[in-house]
Amino acid sequence: MKKEEVQEIFLKILEEEADVSAGVAAIKTFLTVIENYKVTTVRELHLNLQLAVDAMRHCDQPVTAVSSGCKLFMRFITFAKLDDKSFEECEQIMLQRGQIFLDTLLEARGKVAKQALPFISDGCKILTHSRSRVVLQAMLEAAKANKRFEVFVTMSCPDNSGLVHIL
Repeated sequence: MKKEEVQEIFLKILEEEADVSAGVAAIKTFLTVIENYKVTTVRELHLNLQLAVDAMRHCDQPVTAVSSGCKLFMRFITFAKLDDKSFEECEQIMLQRGQIFLDTLLEARGKVAKQALPFISDGCKILTHSRSRVVLQAMLEAAKANKRFEVFVTMSCPDNSGLVHIL
């Protein structure tokens, strides 16, 4: 597995899925690495995943999101004891857990947005820094509920992500 291959997978996910965060793209990249780059030991798998983290961190994306997504993913898929299974079974269990983790993560945005709805009232003013998919989802939920509000978005440098999606 080469660094450039991992970067290509990661950047393709970000390009093809407009609403995906760098952290979620990193998790999807991990799943692709586990599935497509077959290894025979846990050590080799760990080295592949470390290489993937390093490759993604050197893309022009938020490093914190990539690192956080990768750390959470690793903790979730390796949480249970897998001592008495073959490596192939462990690999399949890790892929299953990884998909469960990804699905749970993707559902979280909607759940948080619904929880935020009572905090957005008619006539309120919302100040948010940069672009947050969760905050955007919460505001969309409020707009669907016919709430009227103003939004002020500050820019984030160097990528000016606050300018990307103005409602």
